[in-house]
Amino acid sequence: MTISDIKSMIEAKKAQMAARAKHSPLEFQAYGYFLAENLHDLAHRSIYIKLAKTLPQQILETAYHYVKESAPNLKGKSAMAKLFMWKVKQLRIANEAKQTEEVKTG
Repeated sequence: MTISDIKSMIEAKKAQMAARAKHSPLEFQAYGYFLAENLHDLAHRSIYIKLAKTLPQQILETAYHYVKESAPNLKGKSAMAKLFMWKVKQLRIANEAKQTEEVKTG
């Protein structure tokens, strides 16, 4: 699976998400549902909605791409959700470290 394949899949999902947006009044809710659906973790969709509301979308998209690239190697549906949460944690730590470094030098 190449990057262009993943990008085309994401564009298709965004189109589906836009069509479904009438059910979710806010964009972050639709994006959180999109993440929960694609990570096969609809039971915890409220967590994804909260993440979509509170975190920068760049962090979530980076973690999502990471999981999708690793998906063929994962066993079980819950593995995708666990890997996504781990990657989000790693990206948040890196982002916070970068921000504190900018404050110190800035």
